[in-house]
Amino acid sequence: MKKHVSICIFFLCILALTVCGREEKTAQKGFDIVGVWQLIRTDHPDGTVIHYDKGRYTRCKIYCADSTYYSVEMFSDGKDIVIRPHEMARYTLNDSVYIENGRLTPFEIKDDSTMTTVWQDYIETVRKVNSMSETRKQEICDMVRVALSDSNDSTRISRYITSTSERELRTANHHMLYIIIILLLTSAIALLYFLNTLKGKRKLERQLHELEEIRNLRSQPVLNALKEAEAEFFQSALYQDLRKKIISGSNLSQKEWKALEQKLKEVYPDFSTALCQMYNLSETEYQVCLLIKIHATPTEIAGVMKRESSTISSMRGRMFRKVFNKKGSAKDWDEFILSL
Repeated sequence: MKKHVSICIFFLCILALTVCGREEKTAQKGFDIVGVWQLIRTDHPDGTVIHYDKGRYTRCKIYCADSTYYSVEMFSDGKDIVIRPHEMARYTLNDSVYIENGRLTPFEIKDDSTMTTVWQDYIETVRKVNSMSETRKQEICDMVRVALSDSNDSTRISRYITSTSERELRTANHHMLYIIIILLLTSAIALLYFLNTLKGKRKLERQLHELEEIRNLRSQPVLNALKEAEAEFFQSALYQDLRKKIISGSNLSQKEWKALEQKLKEVYPDFSTALCQMYNLSETEYQVCLLIKIHATPTEIAGVMKRESSTISSMRGRMFRKVFNKKGSAKDWDEFILSL
């Protein structure tokens, strides 16, 4: 009986060790050494413990994904950082072996951000630093590479990299530069918009002036003939037929739109030409203007165009704003169309 109990205990121990080993391997397998690691503590063989706080030199290693690491001694007082290039070499890390620069180094993973290594009976605890920017990492790696290539014996060379205050000032200057560029671009866009608006306004004023001159230069017989043509149109069978369809809210055929456009060109010679020069009308907008010109009401226009009255009203106000570049009502647009 005792023999069976001993055998069971033995197998349970083996099972526990296997599980623990698997868990340790799993933890190590998910461990990622790539990044920046800083020495935070050293345990000496005589029991002395040194903590590397701010104001004291410490060692920092940058492990790259290409299995290269860069080692430096670093001093930081919160404002400036002094770097002493120390070593650049290859490393290997797997489940049970850590080798750096050809040295087999015992190690233990405490957690995802803490690891201990043993070198000549000194136990060193390092912690992963996630706050260092990619730019600064690259600066340090380049500094180590250049410094060690200048000397065959890895002589430590004190080098200053950009101070924290200088870096912050540089960043602030970059931000200020971006703000200035944005302000300049905004000002340029605003200036172009103003000049374009001014150009459009002057063009409209010139067109309206030319139109007024043409009208003033017309002889009285011509003016009388135009007035008679207008009166005849509103008494014509074409207008009466159009009015019946407009009142009933029926659609106008393409032939009827063409006939209306042609008749208005005869009665109001300057209407279509002046309107199209001032504003690039869509087909719907142009048809709305034709209906306004023959005194159709907004409700009647909405019925013919199969649109809501509010939509027709918004369209008329929008056309006024685009032509005159200022706010105006739908009624203001109607008055302008009737004046052409």
